[in-house]
Amino acid sequence: MVKQNLLTKLLLLFALIVGSVSSVWADDNYSQVTSVADLDTEATYIIGDVDNNNTARAFGAISNNRGTIITTGLSVSGTIISVASEATNKPLEFTLTKSGENYLISYGSTYLTYNSGTNFGTSSTSPTANSGKWAIAYNDTYKCLLINNVGTTSRYILRNGTSAYGPYSNTNLSSYGKATLYKKIATTTDPTITFNNGSVNVGKNLDLNTLFTSNSAGSVTYSITEGDSYASIVGSTLTGVAVGSVTVQATQAAAGTYNTKSVTATITVNAALTLTSIAITSAPTKTTYTVGDLFDSTGMVVTATYSDDSTDDVTEFCTWSPNGALAISTTEITIIYTENSVTKTATQVITVMDYQQSPQVKISLNNAFFGTSYTGADAKGSGSHSGESNRITVNFISGGDKNNFYISNTEIRAYSGNTLEFVAPSGYKFTKMEFASAWATGITVDEGSLNNNRTIWTNDKGSSAVAFTPTSRSDITTVTIYLAASATVTTAEYATYKSDNALDFSANEGITVYTATDNGASVTLNEVTSKKVPANTPVILKGAAGSYLGAVIASADDLGANDLHISDGTTAKGDDIYVLANKSNGVGFYKWAGDGSLSAGKIYLKAKDTSTGAPFLGFDADGETTGISSLTPALSQGEGVYYDLSGRRVAQPTKGLYIVNGKKVVIK
Repeated sequence: MVKQNLLTKLLLLFALIVGSVSSVWADDNYSQVTSVADLDTEATYIIGDVDNNNTARAFGAISNNRGTIITTGLSVSGTIISVASEATNKPLEFTLTKSGENYLISYGSTYLTYNSGTNFGTSSTSPTANSGKWAIAYNDTYKCLLINNVGTTSRYILRNGTSAYGPYSNTNLSSYGKATLYKKIATTTDPTITFNNGSVNVGKNLDLNTLFTSNSAGSVTYSITEGDSYASIVGSTLTGVAVGSVTVQATQAAAGTYNTKSVTATITVNAALTLTSIAITSAPTKTTYTVGDLFDSTGMVVTATYSDDSTDDVTEFCTWSPNGALAISTTEITIIYTENSVTKTATQVITVMDYQQSPQVKISLNNAFFGTSYTGADAKGSGSHSGESNRITVNFISGGDKNNFYISNTEIRAYSGNTLEFVAPSGYKFTKMEFASAWATGITVDEGSLNNNRTIWTNDKGSSAVAFTPTSRSDITTVTIYLAASATVTTAEYATYKSDNALDFSANEGITVYTATDNGASVTLNEVTSKKVPANTPVILKGAAGSYLGAVIASADDLGANDLHISDGTTAKGDDIYVLANKSNGVGFYKWAGDGSLSAGKIYLKAKDTSTGAPFLGFDADGETTGISSLTPALSQGEGVYYDLSGRRVAQPTKGLYIVNGKKVVIK
């Protein structure tokens, strides 16, 4: 379709050439609609037609349920009907409103409807009946747009001779005047544009939109017309390439009553500046982290300063170190920015905390679970928080036929058949849960048991996950969760262990807790009679093979001297590194002969005396020998050399237990 402003100008030129009077073009011009694609709901229309004598006629005011015909003050040129400013009467202007696949036709606040027979009706409210909706289709036979009332009988707006317009059946198309729509051509003008000159440095960007203003809403495109070797443009961003000047053309597309217009400005490209420093002028929103988190730059603003003392926000171009998982030892982040081969740095102080699970975790079941989030008023499917094994997670498991879950600011409402599942952190189990509000009767739980009033859940053996499924609506506000660490002892009946939290093993009669003392060539196990172990304290557990629960407690007293250590991931192989194992000499500490470093969290003993080079250190628990205290490399048969249990060579053995040829020998 020809653009309206161009079409108007061509028609105006045509009218002047053929000698049309100026009044023909002095007021409103309407272009004939020849396709449904020409229709839009923002335009204004008249209903009109042109007879065989090239006389323009238009639909006037409704009189006696008919549309009066207007011929005076109208002129036609091709597909354009013009209404002179001195016209006594003007056509009735209509607007269109899309209603499904049909249209509502109105003038002012009045809708044009079909009444009956050949009469129009009107309505002051939006019609809903078929008689108020009109289908618009292009008729190839009569080359005009016919307006068809959507009713049980097809009706078209036609001109009945020279008297009036009315809704007639299509059987009258050949004898009645054919009516069509004419769209009003908007009067257009050039926009008022300001495009200022500007400057940029080599290697820097300039947003051209900051130099451009206009009273038109048309889209703007930029291009370089001269000096494209000095700068480049992508979108509205001009980048300096070399010292010089460029001519930039801004072209604004036509919009509304404004034409397309182009203007130019000169942009000077100056020499590149030298980066002298960067500074964090706004700190990031988050400065406190948990071990394993990644640095979050949200909210951070980094400002660069240059040799001419100018500044620029370079935040989006910065990198930082470390850029991986944060360690407990990380106290600052180094922000890095490079420009023109010059690199500058700045530091941001942060705090990285070791995650500590609370002894009793009180969860408010509202907008945020402990480490868990959800979306929407109805939480469907899983709402668990992935990737954080040391946090309690809460899963919403949809299985019912009603509303699933509803979460307000104070509670979670679980409906029949849906499941609320709690999952313990890795290495921990739930032993007790106290609900501030009771579950509804009929609640089922997959492990453990609820008390009679359904407010306390317990499981002496502990549960790594527990799921609650109500049979009727339950409103839960808060829950206090009790955690216990799960420690495993193998068939060797000894195991090293440590927990991120303080633990109390006193409820387990079958477990004994020890620290270790290195005596140089032997190890003594020291019983912890309280069975309470502080957080991150390495101990040895003794008991029959199986799992044992240690209740998470707020704190425990320090256990004093302890020669057991926890590897930080950098502990290397050496003569002083021993790990607990059950090998050829039984359970004890064997010299670690692995490659690389001990994995983080591994418990080891750092021997105080490495002169004997003993590959094995046994231990003495509570005064009773439970293993060989020290064993030198195997002796050859018949050598007859005696060693005591501390690994010392004995020239004249007396009564007691000795090592001869790698075997225990008792002299009585």
